[in-house]
Amino acid sequence: LGDDTYSTATALFSLILGLMTLQLGLWAVQLRSSPYMNATIREVTADFGLAVAVIIASVTAYLSGISGLETLQIPSSFTPSITTRNWWIDLSSGDAYIPLIAVGPALMLTALYYIDMNVATLLCNTPELKLRKGAAYHYNFAVLSILVLITSCLGLPPPTGSLPHSPQYVLALSDVEEYTVDGETQRKVIKVHEQRLSPLLVNVLIALSFLVVPLLRSIPMSVLFGLFVYTGITGLYENHFWERIKIAFMEPRLHPPTSYVRRVPLSRVHAFTCVQIACVGMLWGIRSSSIALAFPLFILLLMPLRSFLFKKFNIFSPEWLELLDAKRSSKQNLGPHDDFD
Repeated sequence: LGDDTYSTATALFSLILGLMTLQLGLWAVQLRSSPYMNATIREVTADFGLAVAVIIASVTAYLSGISGLETLQIPSSFTPSITTRNWWIDLSSGDAYIPLIAVGPALMLTALYYIDMNVATLLCNTPELKLRKGAAYHYNFAVLSILVLITSCLGLPPPTGSLPHSPQYVLALSDVEEYTVDGETQRKVIKVHEQRLSPLLVNVLIALSFLVVPLLRSIPMSVLFGLFVYTGITGLYENHFWERIKIAFMEPRLHPPTSYVRRVPLSRVHAFTCVQIACVGMLWGIRSSSIALAFPLFILLLMPLRSFLFKKFNIFSPEWLELLDAKRSSKQNLGPHDDFD
């Protein structure tokens, strides 16, 4: 209570900066489907609006003159974080039993990588996106394994398929058309501009970020927190789990015309959602506990849990599970004969 490290003005201004970044980013992405401006301006604003929002909020913080704002911490030199070690990790150093003990955590991380990469790839290759070049699951895993091997030997953070960034990146390359069905606005991907230039430029710009380290150090952390909240909110778009949570608070006659609403009894939809909420709560608790390293193991246990709860007790039919798992398009055009009676 007696700590004056952060003043009230600093705390409130940090909140304002975070909300400013979030709101400007949301306004920019919403402009894509608005009737204002022409199509080119709407697309450019939606694609680069978030970067502009970060710049505006950072400049606002700089011009405000309010001191004490926590900023991004970046080392001034390109060296290992532990200055006493070399770049290349000596795997023979330390006690002889350490490699044996490391096998357990390595297997768990391998399982997490397998799930994370598969989910990211599946979300980027859904039929609704109409990708022409198809998926390359084995190729992705091969490249990822080589990169993980190199970064592990260098003691660097390992790469992985990112969520929700990867699906959002595919949507950023998409031509999207919006239409209204029964009063609900829906989006339809017309075409995805599949090319290698954009990811190449992204990685080149990441490498060039070393040249602007002093500028990056001036970005307040509250601005980045607003950026993270924006990423989470936009990740809820077209998320079936979030849609089913919202359905629980809707008037039944105003439910969206999704396939699982029409073909699955509403009580089973809510039951499926409650089981998922319980699983998310359990995983969140494990992730925040002292056994967080076993997090991938509990993710793997969700598969037998599904079979035990759903198939053994026949709570859901295979067709219902297929619809609730969004294996089919949830917003397909259904006729009256497809409604659940």
